[in-house]
Amino acid sequence: MSDFRTSDFGLVYLRCELFASVIDAEYVVDLDRLGIPLVVALVAVFLVWYFVGSVLNRRRMAEAARWVNRGLEGYRDEPPNQSKASIKWLSTNAFNILLEGARPPFQGIIATVLLQSRDMITVWFMDRLTGRRDLLMLRCDLRRQPIWGLEVFRPRSILAGDARRLATGEGWPIQPSEDKSLMAAHGGGKAGELCSALLDALAESRGPLRARATRRRAPHLTLALDLPDPASTDPHETMRLAERLATITLGYSTF
Repeated sequence: MSDFRTSDFGLVYLRCELFASVIDAEYVVDLDRLGIPLVVALVAVFLVWYFVGSVLNRRRMAEAARWVNRGLEGYRDEPPNQSKASIKWLSTNAFNILLEGARPPFQGIIATVLLQSRDMITVWFMDRLTGRRDLLMLRCDLRRQPIWGLEVFRPRSILAGDARRLATGEGWPIQPSEDKSLMAAHGGGKAGELCSALLDALAESRGPLRARATRRRAPHLTLALDLPDPASTDPHETMRLAERLATITLGYSTF
């Protein structure tokens, strides 16, 4: 009786093992059937996205370079102090244009454009989630040195970490500005007055503003904005904004 039950149990166990192996085999076959085409489709999507994104990035880079160069034309000094402009390609989505010998109130200007990645779908998706856009940054050396330094930035912008580090190094408290979407850091007093005056001048540009800094060391004036559309905007309007900020800053500078 005991032997019968043992053999009966072994037979049932064997049937269960056979049933499980059949299920596993069918599952593996279905997975192979679906998995290989799925992987091929994903690879195709990534490749198509990469090549299309690369073309769009190159086109956007060329448009942005021409747009920035046109805007900097207004800052060239008159002869005999001829200004010199040069471009440096930093990567497939970034470049600098350096203008040396700029007209007053500037001494030199570096315009940097950093495009969001369009050729890598994962990076592009993360940029969209974090709100990152194409960035234009103007770093200006003034002919006079500012007395007061300050930092204004958006908390989640790409330059927020640098602004926080510099403010902490100076011992400035970081607090919300009048526009709650911006953070400001300065030493108070005249620096606070300068900050308010600059924010008033930036009132029309606070939407695309990413960071704004006045520093006692070069570059004295830094302005970071979302890059305007080169096809539909006048670059001179954006560049004139930097000149307005420089004029206000020079009201608080040494002679």
